[in-house]
Parts: sequence; C-alpha cells; structure tokens
Amino acid sequence: MAKSTSQTRQRRHRAVGNVFGWGSPHADLPFPGTQCRLTAAEIVAYLPHWLRSVDIIDRFVMNGVRSSTLSVMANEFRHQPHTTPINANSMCSVLQTSMRKSGYEGWTVGRHVELTREGVKGEWDETVLDVANFRTLRLTHADEEYILKNRQREAIEFRQLALHVKKHPEGFDALDLARCVQHAAAHPDQSWLFPDDYFFLLSCLGGPAQVNVDHIDRKIFNRYDPTRSVAHILRHDSPVDNLPTIIKTPPHPNGKIMAPRRQRTAATAKTGPFTDASTPKKQGSHLDDIAGSNEVGSTPGHSMRRSGRLASKPMLDLRDDTFDALTPVKQQKIGFNPLSHKRKLAADYDDDFQQDGETSESSVFQPGVDVASSPSKADDDLSDSLFEATPIKRPAAKKARQAIQDISKQYIPKGPVPETIQAPSAPIDPGLMQAATWHGKFLPKFLQPPVLSRDRLTVDEHSVWLYSADGCTTMAERWESALSSSRFNGPRSSPPFRELYRLTDPPSWDISDWAENIRWAKQQHRVYGSQTWTEYDYHLELIKAERTSTLWISDETILGACAAARQ
Repeated sequence: MAKSTSQTRQRRHRAVGNVFGWGSPHADLPFPGTQCRLTAAEIVAYLPHWLRSVDIIDRFVMNGVRSSTLSVMANEFRHQPHTTPINANSMCSVLQTSMRKSGYEGWTVGRHVELTREGVKGEWDETVLDVANFRTLRLTHADEEYILKNRQREAIEFRQLALHVKKHPEGFDALDLARCVQHAAAHPDQSWLFPDDYFFLLSCLGGPAQVNVDHIDRKIFNRYDPTRSVAHILRHDSPVDNLPTIIKTPPHPNGKIMAPRRQRTAATAKTGPFTDASTPKKQGSHLDDIAGSNEVGSTPGHSMRRSGRLASKPMLDLRDDTFDALTPVKQQKIGFNPLSHKRKLAADYDDDFQQDGETSESSVFQPGVDVASSPSKADDDLSDSLFEATPIKRPAAKKARQAIQDISKQYIPKGPVPETIQAPSAPIDPGLMQAATWHGKFLPKFLQPPVLSRDRLTVDEHSVWLYSADGCTTMAERWESALSSSRFNGPRSSPPFRELYRLTDPPSWDISDWAENIRWAKQQHRVYGSQTWTEYDYHLELIKAERTSTLWISDETILGACAAARQ
C-alpha cells in the first residue's frame, strides 16, 4: 500500500533543538560571575540558545531589537543547519515561546514595555552589558514533571563555543568573549573551561577591554537592521543582487504624478474614470492634454493645461518662423524642451579660436562632411548639435595656448648635469686613510655571556599578554610594548628580566648608559650570537665596566658629539 502524501512529505521546518545547529551550547549553560560584559553580537555568535533567557530577551527588546535584526546577525556570524538561512519568523518564535512559557501570556515585542520588572530601580540603562545576574531556562521554566531537566549544565571547553561559527565578531561588535574564544581555538593543546575559567583566561589576555559607546546593544542592532538603509543591507559578503529594488511611480502623460495601480483602480471603481473632472469641459480637457493640443489655453510643445483664468489670453511665442516643433523622438532624447536658438557670443570671443582666413560666422569644419553640400543654417539649428554641450570660450585661452607653445620650444636638459671634480693637489696620507676606514672594519671584543636557568621567567607568546601595556589591540603592539626599551625609563626592577638584544632600539639622541648597554648587547648578539645578557643590574654593571675598559662607543654617540661640535 502506497504511503499517503502527508507521510512521504519531508519535514522542512527546523526542530526546536536544532534551530542553531546540533552541538551548540545549551540554553542552561550558566552565566559567568560578576562583571561579565558581553555584547549582543557575541551572544548571538557564540551562545545563541541564550536568546531563550527571559533576561536576555528583556535586555535586547528594551534596547530596540527586531526579530529581523536577530536573523541577519545569526546568518552573519553562524553557519545555519542545512545551509538554510534562518528567517525573522523563526527568531520571533524563539522569543515568543520563551516569554509565553515563563508566564507572560500573549507576549509580543510591542507589549514588552508594559511588563513590570522586579528589582529594577529607576530608568532603563542601555549602557549596561553585564550578564552576571541573568537566569537560564532551568530557573524560569522549571519542569515539575522531569526534575532532572532542571539541573545546571557542566562547563564546556572554550573552543566549543566556536562550533558552527562562520565569522567571529570584530571591531565594536566584539569585547572580551571574542578574544577568549579565538585564543582557545588557536591553542587546542590548552584546556580552558567556560564559564569556570572565563576571568582567569581574560586576565591572561590582558584584562577586560574598555567599553565604547559603539559596543552597546542599540548601536549594534542599528548596524545590522535591514530596514534602516541600503548601506546597512549591503555588507562586505552580501551579493549585490540581494539589494531591494526601488520602485518608482510611472509619470502620467499630462505631467501629473500617478498613484499606484491599486489606488487608481479603487478610485475608478468608486467615482468613475474621470475622478478629478467634475464637468464635461474638464473631462474633455484630459483627452486634449494627452493628445498634445495646441489650442488656446495650452502651451505649444507642452502637454500641461494652463489656468482657466489665463486660457482666454493669447500666448506670445518668441520663436522664429524657421523653428519647427521638436519631434517626440528628440524630446525623449533630451528629456526637456530646449531653447529655440543658442545664444551667440560676441565676435571678440570667437576670434581667439579662429584660424587665418576664417571669420566668426564661418562654419565649423567637421570630418567627413562636405561643406558645399552641408545643410542650411536653419537646418543646422535642428540638427543633433543643438543637443550637445557647447564649450565655453574665453579670451584668455589664446594667451594660455601661446604660453604653452613658448615653453615647449625651450630646451630643458635631461637629467642632472655632471659636475667635474678636481683631482687633489697633494696625495692623501695613507695613515689618514687607514684611520678613516678603521672604524668600519673594527670587531668588538668578545665577552663571555652569563649562563641563565631555563626555568627563569621570560616574555614569550604565552606571557606577552601579561607584560604588555593595557590598550593594545594587535599582537604587534603587544610585543612592542612588552619589549620596549623606553617604557619603564630604564631597566625593569623585577622579573622577568628581558634579554637586551630583544629590546627595541633606543632613540638616536639617547646616549645614556642604559642605551649604550643595549647597543653593546645588540652588537655582541649580531657578531658573536650572545643571547643571555639581560637587564639584571649585575649584568648592566659588567657591561658598563667592559665598555669603559675597551673605550667602546656607539655610532649614535659619535654622531651626537659631532653634531654638538658643529653647533
């Protein structure tokens, strides 16, 4: 027996647990402790099932969220099941189901402002991003029949938050959680649990970031709202074909703006085909306007009807008899009725552009056109040249053209002229030449570097987050801050003592012992490969004693002394 159509029909709607993809973090995963600030983009990207929390819904709706905005954000940051984009109806169902099951019957986004909140004092603060006291479903939707469903979910690995994530939040969409997830995903050998290790991992990554006004929910929702403008719809990875088409109302033949077709049909059904015409005379005027009548009361060459008060007065036409009315084809070409004749300029304006033997009234030469068989002047006025832009002629053009020609005739030599160098009158002393070239061939004296323990504290890829300055946004800035030679106005007074050859170059004007010790250690590393000279005070004393005994001076000190002597 064949199966019925309802049995063979495939299931096309999403399952409740699979709306964001199998394996996504559970809705009962607890929120972190105090001072846990999460942006709306981070919640949608990494913890989408938290959208079922009544506290998350309350925060988002009070900050101006739309279900269409949430669907755009979910499709932007996450891979959807079966590669089917999630729509606004699905997101609205997620919000309504959670709120109505928690006791708010008939809840909608528009009626949310009518709810009374417990423990909320004063007005709503949109700048608060803390989710520490937020509740999960097991607290607001406790199941009395199946008590085991009300248990708290165990912590998960941080890198599991990146499951089904298509694009990590960045810029003002990201705050602290995005950094932690990306670090855990980039280091799978490390074990970090969410939410247990959230604050410890965040401290290892440099601490909480500074909150900007663009981090708040309303700013993020405005950036992803598809109804605000076309610029918000067109994102960097959206095809241009998805842009909405702007539909314009077609113009009426008599020059009036026509209403949409539905409104015109409804108006015609009520009042008849002549809605605006109440008299037979006005009804006939519509037909005359469409036909382009040139009788008294209508403008020649234009279809709009004149006022009834002026209809009896004759119109004054300043066009010559030789000017014919423009054809509809030419009117369509230019889009408006042009003037009858082009204004003629004075003869002194045209004389600057005339060649020898020509006058201002002579015809302009055109390639491929026989002057003898060219049409008359009246026909030229009706040619397509009337519709082309006429260049503005100025008297100064002739002078400018003449100046350019004079400059082009001048001879300008190509390349610099070689200067003849006179040979020295007396030969240079060989000893002087040897002294002048001795510094470039000089090799510093080797000093045995100290032996350091392998278990000492160092600045590496794991600890650079701790020893870099606050406010660094990129890894290059963190490394430069952690190994800066001028950050502490000298050496560090506590471990880790950094290797001198790894520090940044001191300023060229700095000739202090600290700067000279760094330059000496860099030269020892460049020539002999020494890597264990650090900023420990004992090492700095040994380096200073070695420089003093060997009369070692850096190039920066020599150049500074020469500059001071010249002054």
